[in-house]
Amino acid sequence: MLTKFFYKKPLLETNYLSIILLVLQRGNSDSQIETVRLLESIAVNGESKLKIGQKEGLVAELVKSLRKDNPRLIEASLSFFIAITMPKHLKTIVIQYRIIPELKYLLSQPNTTTSITEKALTLLEELSIRKKGRVEIWHDSVLLGRIAETVLTVSSTRWRYFGVVVICLEIGKRKKQWLVAMG
Repeated sequence: MLTKFFYKKPLLETNYLSIILLVLQRGNSDSQIETVRLLESIAVNGESKLKIGQKEGLVAELVKSLRKDNPRLIEASLSFFIAITMPKHLKTIVIQYRIIPELKYLLSQPNTTTSITEKALTLLEELSIRKKGRVEIWHDSVLLGRIAETVLTVSSTRWRYFGVVVICLEIGKRKKQWLVAMG
């Protein structure tokens, strides 16, 4: 019913994004999940992703949803973040809302599903492309340990995530060494 209402008007207007934010803040679990899926479905181009990313309180509320006790909501939120962080400037916005510690929290939970773990690693891979993301990951030895432990103990297909994060961190380190050497 919620989606029928929203499809009648442009979803990216500020007042509709405010309604979406209210549903995320006060709605029941099922309505929150459907709202996150709706957001992901309308984040189809750079303009729509930017409007969603810049809506005050929206990204913060979605980051909070990663701590909720609902795997379906967490998975939907991670899928949304993976979809929205393709543009570089949105990666920076998401990093500013402290998503990396939330991803560390998810990877530290013993009952985290394989799907959530893989999405968390995919998102870390995306965020490690930005300097702010690399720095935050690089300086968190617990997170690096969780990434390595997850990759080594759970699945050989996860080597890709670990490899990309480590390569991004190494590129950042070498770039810094090169800049220091140059001057």
